[in-house]
Amino acid sequence: MTDVNGALSGPIKLRVSLIYPEIAVFQIGLFVAMIWRGLDYVTPPDEKPGALSVVEQALPFHAWGAALLGAGAVGLLGLVWARWPITALAHGGAVALYAAFAVGSLLSILERIETAPPLLVTATLVLVFAAVVIVVALVEWRAKAWRSAAWVLLAATVTGCIIALAASTGVYGWRTATDWLFVLAVAHAVMADASIDAWRDLNQHVVEEANHADPAP
Repeated sequence: MTDVNGALSGPIKLRVSLIYPEIAVFQIGLFVAMIWRGLDYVTPPDEKPGALSVVEQALPFHAWGAALLGAGAVGLLGLVWARWPITALAHGGAVALYAAFAVGSLLSILERIETAPPLLVTATLVLVFAAVVIVVALVEWRAKAWRSAAWVLLAATVTGCIIALAASTGVYGWRTATDWLFVLAVAHAVMADASIDAWRDLNQHVVEEANHADPAP
């Protein structure tokens, strides 16, 4: 594939530019979902929930609720006031929160494993994990342009190994963890990257307009 100058353009990269109403609506939906989930944590039921991950137990419900509400509200504010990268920061906070919940959910799966997994399954997963670690190391060394994809592959491999170990011993519940990690966390990560790009483009446009402005008499 070549660009307008005839030079090789390299790997195709999908970049989301926040200029279409659909993207803004998608972000609003993500932040409203955060606020809704935050309200759920701030107003827990009278009885103590029976299934909480180790991460959810680390802080009071109100703390998790405040974090989710704050990130969601800040994200919505950033969509209105784009002078500072507020939206990108809110998306980054969402990634951290959802990734933490995903880790907690995966750890809760490991805690429920009572019998040893089959030796063949364990050996296969160890080999797969080692191979992916080698791939990530090679990418970090010689192909840094693929760094993001390599780390996503590593996260997917770790999650898949835990799921396989749990499934081989009859333990389930992995759907929640994968939803946290590969739907919500990834969606917010993509939007954080796109928001930073949009903010940089906006600032660049402001600078260019200032440079081309006629000097005052």
